[in-house]
Amino acid sequence: MTAGGGSSTSATSFRTGPQPDYPKAQQGPQFIQNFFDRRVDDLLNLYNATVSVSHQGEKGVFRESLVRGVLGSVLPPHFGLGTGIIVDKWGRQSRQTDIIVFDRRVIPPVVFQEGHGLYPFDAVHRTVEVKSKLKREHLLEAQEAALLLHPSNPLGLKIASQGTLQGAQSYYPFSSIFAFDADWDVATDSFPADMKHNSAACRAVVVTKQSFLALSGNKLAVGSPAHAVRLFAILLLEMIEDSAASRSKFNLGMWLS
Repeated sequence: MTAGGGSSTSATSFRTGPQPDYPKAQQGPQFIQNFFDRRVDDLLNLYNATVSVSHQGEKGVFRESLVRGVLGSVLPPHFGLGTGIIVDKWGRQSRQTDIIVFDRRVIPPVVFQEGHGLYPFDAVHRTVEVKSKLKREHLLEAQEAALLLHPSNPLGLKIASQGTLQGAQSYYPFSSIFAFDADWDVATDSFPADMKHNSAACRAVVVTKQSFLALSGNKLAVGSPAHAVRLFAILLLEMIEDSAASRSKFNLGMWLS
Protein backbone atom coordinates (compact mmCIF):
# COMPACT_ATOMS: atom_id res chain seq x y z
CA MET A 1 0.00 0.00 0.00
CA THR A 2 1.15 3.54 -0.64
CA ALA A 3 1.02 6.38 1.87
CA GLY A 4 -2.25 7.51 0.38
CA GLY A 5 -3.85 4.10 0.89
CA GLY A 6 -4.01 3.18 -2.79
CA SER A 7 -2.40 0.32 -4.64
CA SER A 8 1.32 0.55 -5.39
CA THR A 9 0.75 -1.08 -8.78
CA SER A 10 2.30 0.92 -11.64
CA ALA A 11 -0.15 2.95 -13.66
CA THR A 12 0.91 1.14 -16.82
CA SER A 13 -0.57 -2.12 -15.47
CA PHE A 14 -4.07 -0.73 -15.85
CA ARG A 15 -3.77 -0.87 -19.63
CA THR A 16 -5.49 -3.94 -21.01
CA GLY A 17 -5.78 -5.32 -24.50
CA PRO A 18 -3.57 -4.43 -27.50
CA GLN A 19 -1.27 -1.48 -26.99
CA PRO A 20 -1.45 1.42 -29.47
CA ASP A 21 1.13 1.50 -32.22
CA TYR A 22 2.83 4.78 -31.36
CA PRO A 23 4.86 6.41 -34.15
CA LYS A 24 8.60 6.16 -33.79
CA ALA A 25 10.08 9.31 -32.29
CA GLN A 26 11.93 11.45 -34.81
CA GLN A 27 15.12 13.31 -34.05
CA GLY A 28 15.00 17.07 -34.39
CA PRO A 29 16.77 17.45 -37.76
CA GLN A 30 14.72 14.65 -39.31
CA PHE A 31 11.47 16.18 -38.09
CA ILE A 32 12.42 19.61 -39.48
CA GLN A 33 13.50 18.09 -42.80
CA ASN A 34 10.23 16.20 -43.12
CA PHE A 35 8.25 19.34 -42.26
CA PHE A 36 10.18 21.37 -44.83
CA ASP A 37 9.78 18.67 -47.49
CA ARG A 38 6.02 18.69 -46.93
CA ARG A 39 6.05 22.45 -47.48
CA VAL A 40 7.85 21.87 -50.77
CA ASP A 41 5.28 19.23 -51.76
CA ASP A 42 2.52 21.75 -51.06
CA LEU A 43 4.44 24.34 -53.09
CA LEU A 44 4.61 22.10 -56.14
CA ASN A 45 1.00 20.95 -55.81
CA LEU A 46 -0.22 24.55 -55.66
CA TYR A 47 2.06 25.44 -58.57
CA ASN A 48 0.45 22.67 -60.65
CA ALA A 49 -2.99 23.87 -59.59
CA THR A 50 -2.35 27.28 -61.18
CA VAL A 51 -1.53 25.93 -64.64
CA SER A 52 -5.03 26.72 -65.90
CA VAL A 53 -4.91 30.36 -64.69
CA SER A 54 -4.78 32.49 -67.83
CA HIS A 55 -3.66 35.82 -66.31
CA GLN A 56 0.13 35.57 -66.32
CA GLY A 57 0.62 38.52 -63.98
CA GLU A 58 -1.63 37.15 -61.26
CA LYS A 59 -0.18 33.68 -61.72
CA GLY A 60 3.34 35.06 -61.24
CA VAL A 61 2.41 36.98 -58.10
CA PHE A 62 0.77 33.89 -56.62
CA ARG A 63 3.81 31.71 -57.33
CA GLU A 64 6.16 34.29 -55.81
CA SER A 65 4.02 34.18 -52.66
CA LEU A 66 4.34 30.38 -52.60
CA VAL A 67 8.14 30.61 -52.65
CA ARG A 68 8.10 33.29 -49.95
CA GLY A 69 6.00 30.97 -47.79
CA VAL A 70 8.54 28.14 -48.05
CA LEU A 71 11.56 30.38 -47.36
CA GLY A 72 9.72 32.19 -44.58
CA SER A 73 9.17 28.90 -42.74
CA VAL A 74 12.92 28.69 -41.99
CA LEU A 75 13.79 32.40 -41.79
CA PRO A 76 14.62 33.97 -38.40
CA PRO A 77 11.89 36.41 -37.33
CA HIS A 78 14.09 39.53 -37.39
CA PHE A 79 14.37 39.16 -41.17
CA GLY A 80 11.53 40.00 -43.52
CA LEU A 81 10.46 38.99 -47.02
CA GLY A 82 9.07 41.35 -49.60
CA THR A 83 9.10 42.44 -53.22
CA GLY A 84 9.92 45.73 -54.90
CA ILE A 85 12.86 48.02 -55.62
CA ILE A 86 16.14 48.32 -53.72
CA VAL A 87 17.60 51.83 -53.36
CA ASP A 88 20.86 53.12 -51.93
CA LYS A 89 21.63 56.39 -50.15
CA TRP A 90 22.67 58.07 -53.41
CA GLY A 91 19.48 57.24 -55.30
CA ARG A 92 20.72 54.29 -57.34
CA GLN A 93 18.03 51.67 -57.88
CA SER A 94 17.78 47.97 -58.56
CA ARG A 95 15.38 46.42 -61.01
CA GLN A 96 12.03 45.14 -59.82
CA THR A 97 12.95 42.22 -57.57
CA ASP A 98 10.61 39.30 -56.91
CA ILE A 99 11.82 38.35 -53.41
CA ILE A 100 13.92 40.55 -51.14
CA VAL A 101 15.22 39.26 -47.80
CA PHE A 102 15.91 42.22 -45.54
CA ASP A 103 16.89 42.86 -41.92
CA ARG A 104 14.06 44.47 -39.97
CA ARG A 105 16.55 45.76 -37.35
CA VAL A 106 18.53 48.05 -39.67
CA ILE A 107 16.02 50.36 -41.34
CA PRO A 108 12.49 49.46 -42.45
CA PRO A 109 11.33 49.47 -46.06
CA VAL A 110 9.65 52.60 -47.36
CA VAL A 111 6.04 52.62 -48.63
CA PHE A 112 5.75 49.04 -47.43
CA GLN A 113 2.28 47.63 -48.02
CA GLU A 114 1.41 43.95 -48.35
CA GLY A 115 5.03 43.06 -48.99
CA HIS A 116 5.65 45.74 -51.65
CA GLY A 117 8.03 48.60 -51.07
CA LEU A 118 11.34 50.39 -51.49
CA TYR A 119 14.13 48.70 -49.58
CA PRO A 120 17.24 50.55 -48.33
CA PHE A 121 20.25 48.67 -49.65
CA ASP A 122 21.96 48.59 -46.24
CA ALA A 123 19.17 46.31 -44.95
CA VAL A 124 19.08 43.88 -47.92
CA HIS A 125 20.87 40.52 -47.69
CA ARG A 126 19.32 38.20 -50.28
CA THR A 127 17.41 38.47 -53.56
CA VAL A 128 15.51 35.82 -55.50
CA GLU A 129 14.11 36.00 -59.01
CA VAL A 130 11.16 33.60 -59.40
CA LYS A 131 10.46 31.99 -62.78
CA SER A 132 7.67 29.62 -63.70
CA LYS A 133 9.53 28.40 -66.80
CA LEU A 134 13.20 29.34 -66.89
CA LYS A 135 14.52 30.37 -70.30
CA ARG A 136 18.11 30.89 -71.33
CA GLU A 137 17.67 34.64 -71.58
CA HIS A 138 16.44 34.69 -67.97
CA LEU A 139 19.92 33.63 -66.82
CA LEU A 140 21.53 36.66 -68.41
CA GLU A 141 18.76 38.98 -67.21
CA ALA A 142 19.21 37.73 -63.66
CA GLN A 143 22.98 38.11 -63.95
CA GLU A 144 22.58 41.72 -65.09
CA ALA A 145 20.12 42.48 -62.29
CA ALA A 146 22.43 40.90 -59.70
CA LEU A 147 25.41 42.86 -61.03
CA LEU A 148 23.66 46.07 -59.94
CA LEU A 149 23.99 44.77 -56.35
CA HIS A 150 27.55 43.42 -56.67
CA PRO A 151 30.50 45.23 -55.05
CA SER A 152 32.65 44.87 -58.19
CA ASN A 153 30.32 47.12 -60.19
CA PRO A 154 31.40 50.78 -59.88
CA LEU A 155 27.98 51.89 -61.15
CA GLY A 156 26.00 49.57 -58.91
CA LEU A 157 24.32 50.18 -55.56
CA LYS A 158 26.62 50.77 -52.61
CA ILE A 159 26.23 50.14 -48.89
CA ALA A 160 26.42 53.52 -47.18
CA SER A 161 27.52 52.61 -43.67
CA GLN A 162 30.88 51.29 -42.57
CA GLY A 163 30.94 47.54 -42.15
CA THR A 164 32.55 45.35 -39.52
CA LEU A 165 34.82 43.38 -41.89
CA GLN A 166 38.43 44.25 -42.57
CA GLY A 167 38.71 47.69 -44.17
CA ALA A 168 35.20 48.61 -42.90
CA GLN A 169 33.69 46.42 -45.62
CA SER A 170 30.38 44.52 -45.58
CA TYR A 171 29.00 41.44 -47.29
CA TYR A 172 26.83 42.37 -50.27
CA PRO A 173 23.58 40.55 -51.14
CA PHE A 174 23.50 36.96 -52.36
CA SER A 175 21.42 36.88 -55.57
CA SER A 176 19.68 33.80 -56.96
CA ILE A 177 17.00 32.30 -59.22
CA PHE A 178 14.17 30.00 -58.14
CA ALA A 179 12.52 28.31 -61.13
CA PHE A 180 9.72 25.77 -61.04
CA ASP A 181 10.75 24.35 -64.42
CA ALA A 182 12.87 25.19 -67.48
CA ASP A 183 12.26 24.99 -71.22
CA TRP A 184 15.45 22.95 -71.69
CA ASP A 185 17.34 20.23 -69.86
CA VAL A 186 19.39 22.40 -67.52
CA ALA A 187 21.58 19.51 -66.37
CA THR A 188 23.02 18.83 -69.85
CA ASP A 189 23.86 22.36 -70.97
CA SER A 190 26.42 24.80 -69.63
CA PHE A 191 25.69 28.14 -68.00
CA PRO A 192 26.88 31.48 -69.40
CA ALA A 193 30.59 32.02 -68.78
CA ASP A 194 30.08 34.95 -66.41
CA MET A 195 27.99 32.73 -64.08
CA LYS A 196 30.75 30.13 -63.67
CA HIS A 197 33.06 31.50 -61.01
CA ASN A 198 32.91 32.39 -57.34
CA SER A 199 32.52 36.10 -58.03
CA ALA A 200 29.47 35.58 -60.27
CA ALA A 201 26.80 38.13 -59.39
CA CYS A 202 23.90 35.64 -59.60
CA ARG A 203 25.16 32.83 -57.41
CA ALA A 204 22.54 30.06 -57.13
CA VAL A 205 19.93 28.59 -59.49
CA VAL A 206 17.36 25.94 -58.56
CA VAL A 207 14.90 24.25 -60.95
CA THR A 208 12.56 22.22 -58.78
CA LYS A 209 10.76 19.99 -61.30
CA GLN A 210 14.11 18.93 -62.77
CA SER A 211 15.63 18.38 -59.30
CA PHE A 212 18.47 20.67 -60.33
CA LEU A 213 20.68 23.03 -58.37
CA ALA A 214 23.72 25.04 -59.42
CA LEU A 215 26.07 27.25 -57.42
CA SER A 216 28.15 29.70 -59.48
CA GLY A 217 27.60 27.48 -62.51
CA ASN A 218 28.76 24.31 -60.72
CA LYS A 219 26.01 21.71 -60.81
CA LEU A 220 25.18 19.81 -57.64
CA ALA A 221 23.66 16.33 -57.74
CA VAL A 222 20.24 16.23 -56.04
CA GLY A 223 17.79 13.40 -55.65
CA SER A 224 14.37 15.05 -55.62
CA PRO A 225 12.61 18.42 -55.94
CA ALA A 226 12.37 18.65 -52.14
CA HIS A 227 16.09 17.95 -51.79
CA ALA A 228 16.90 20.62 -54.38
CA VAL A 229 14.81 23.24 -52.57
CA ARG A 230 16.25 22.23 -49.20
CA LEU A 231 19.81 22.73 -50.46
CA PHE A 232 18.78 26.00 -52.08
CA ALA A 233 17.40 27.25 -48.76
CA ILE A 234 20.65 26.29 -47.04
CA LEU A 235 22.76 28.11 -49.63
CA LEU A 236 20.51 31.15 -49.48
CA LEU A 237 19.92 31.50 -45.75
CA GLU A 238 22.47 29.59 -43.69
CA MET A 239 25.05 32.41 -43.64
CA ILE A 240 22.57 35.28 -43.46
CA GLU A 241 23.46 36.05 -39.84
CA ASP A 242 27.12 36.48 -40.89
CA SER A 243 25.96 38.87 -43.59
CA ALA A 244 23.92 40.82 -41.04
CA ALA A 245 26.82 40.93 -38.59
CA SER A 246 29.01 42.52 -41.27
CA ARG A 247 26.69 45.53 -41.53
CA SER A 248 26.38 48.47 -39.15
CA LYS A 249 23.47 48.73 -36.74
CA PHE A 250 20.35 50.88 -37.12
CA ASN A 251 21.36 54.43 -38.15
CA LEU A 252 18.32 56.51 -39.03
CA GLY A 253 20.30 59.74 -39.16
CA MET A 254 22.30 58.47 -42.12
CA TRP A 255 19.11 58.24 -44.18
CA LEU A 256 17.19 61.27 -42.88
CA SER A 257 19.94 63.84 -42.50
